[in-house]
Formats: sequence, C-alpha cells, structure tokens
Amino acid sequence: MMTVEAPERQTGLFFDRFWKKQEPERVDKRTLQRWRFVEANLGLLPGKKILDVGAGRGLTTRMLAEKGLDVSACDVSSDSVNLLRQEGLVSFVFDLEEDELEQKYDSIFCLEVLQYLRHPEKGVAKLKGALNPGGSLVISVPNEFHLLRRLGIFFGRTGWAGITTPHLRFFDRKTALALFAQCGLRVTKMIPVTLCPPGFPGETLAQLLARWFPGWFSLSIIFYLRSADGSDAAG
Repeated sequence: MMTVEAPERQTGLFFDRFWKKQEPERVDKRTLQRWRFVEANLGLLPGKKILDVGAGRGLTTRMLAEKGLDVSACDVSSDSVNLLRQEGLVSFVFDLEEDELEQKYDSIFCLEVLQYLRHPEKGVAKLKGALNPGGSLVISVPNEFHLLRRLGIFFGRTGWAGITTPHLRFFDRKTALALFAQCGLRVTKMIPVTLCPPGFPGETLAQLLARWFPGWFSLSIIFYLRSADGSDAAG
C-alpha cells in the first residue's frame, strides 16, 4: 500500500510573507461577512474568556473585544501578533501544529485555519483540550467544492486552493463533520456562509441557497461544537 506523507508545514515566516501579499480590503469584507453570523450567535458562548486562534489581521478579535469579552489572540505569524499588540490586544505567537496552550478558555475560535494544517485532527483535539468544562469551539472551514469551483474544474481552471494558495487540506461539510466526530465533538449549530460577495445584490437570497444546499452554494461553513461525551478533555 502506498504511504501518503503529510505536506510540508506552513511556518510563521511563510504567513508573515503570505499576509503581505493579501488585499486587506478583500480579506476584511469576507471576515466581516462571517462576523455577522458570529455576532448573531454570541448567546451560544458559555462564558467570556475567549481565544481567537489564527487571528491573522485581528478583525474578529477586535469585534469580540468590543462586545466586552475577555479575548486573547494568537497566530503563527509574529508580524500579525505584533500588529495586534500595537493595538492594545492581548496576543501571543502560537503554532497550532507544534505548541501547547497553557490556559483554559470558555470558547475558542478557529476561523479558516484548519485547511493550513498537516494534521487538522491533532489541532482540533488540542483546542478541545484547552476548553473549560462546558466550553465550546467555533470553527469555520472553506467549502472547497462549491458550485463555482466544480464548474471551474470542469472547464479546466486550476487556480484554486492548494494550487495557487497554501491550503494543505480540502474540506467540505461531510469531511468536516467526520473530523469533528473523530475528535469526539458534536455540532450544536452549523452556519453555511454564502458564495455571494458581501454587499452584492441578491446576497440575502444567496444566503438562503447556502442554508438549503450548503454543498453547492456556501463558500465556508461555521460550526459550533461541544464535547460529544459532556467532558472537555482532549480526545
């Protein structure tokens, strides 16, 4: 049987360079689009002590802090961490592949991060182990094989995740659910996020299509998760 090795790890230096190449306005629009769903579901969080893993430019961290939550941020990119510290936010360098979390949290956010990991199941188990009793994980992953992606592949387009961007793992709803089950987590809420760019006409209708047919019409999916056995020890 052929052995498939894990892809090369994405380092902090890689993401320092990665963020310098991004268009902040475009990235922030999508982050704010996800934030609308997070904001509408703040009541699902079991406490105020929050960790934002893979905070990047820190937009979600700032929004959570503005809501009065005791939020800390971490990222593998030292440049991102320094930016957040300059803005007065508690932030530290953390590599989800290699490091261990020293504190416990009521909720941990990990938005659009797992696709960059060699072993996402180990990362999720590590996050689960850093929850206080009754804590929750809020995780979003890309839906890699939505309708537009499938059409693009059919017509021979290759400029997509894993080829021109550094996604190491490809997710859809089924693979994400299988990962969470493997880690002993149950889904308490699932929110598909529309393919439609934020602010475009028809975004509301597009969000309904994403809710009804997430595999076809969602760009990403947000999952609210708790321990399946009622405990929050790492699996």
